[in-house]
Order: sequence, then C-alpha cells, then structure tokens
Amino acid sequence: MEQEDPSYYTQKMPPFWKIYSRLFGFTAFSSILLIAWLDNWIYALIPCTVALICLVHMYYFVRCPRCARRLSPRTAKKQPDSERYLYDCPECKITWDPHLIFDPPSA
Repeated sequence: MEQEDPSYYTQKMPPFWKIYSRLFGFTAFSSILLIAWLDNWIYALIPCTVALICLVHMYYFVRCPRCARRLSPRTAKKQPDSERYLYDCPECKITWDPHLIFDPPSA
C-alpha cells in the first residue's frame, strides 16, 4: 500500500483511531464478561466484528475534515522499522496526518 508522496501540504488530522481503540477495548471487556456470565463463546465474535468494521472504515471511508470527500490512504516510512498512515485529499491538495504509526513486532 506504500505509494509515492504527492507533495501536498501536510496538516494534522483529529486522531479518530483512538476512538476505535477505546471501542475495541470496551467490546472486548464486555464480551469477556458475557462469556463468563452466560458461558457462551459466540460472544467472542463481537470484538472481532468491531475490529473488522473499524479497519474497513480506516481504509475506505475516512473523509476529509475540510471538504468531506473520501480520502485515499497510503503508508510512509517513518523510520526504517515503522510505518505511518497518511490520507491524501486530491481536492484540497492536503495530506492529512492522523498520527497513526505502526511498529512491527520485534523478532
């Protein structure tokens, strides 16, 4: 998914992914309680479904805070071993930075 930098002006974006991590944590905790209380493992699918919905939204449905058009995601190397996600808006000519950085697990 790594693409060339279109050399747009970079601007900070509200960190929407923090809401996703809190939502996932809440649903994971709730499903653990439901599994313990009702003794039914089907509730383990709830956090998996929430995580899938959040990932699909992150890749396909993030909108520009300025013009509300869909943004195209790309990754950029931050350091040799980490990547950061950026979103480009071709209409506004802005690269939005949500400060989302992925570090690979150390071997």
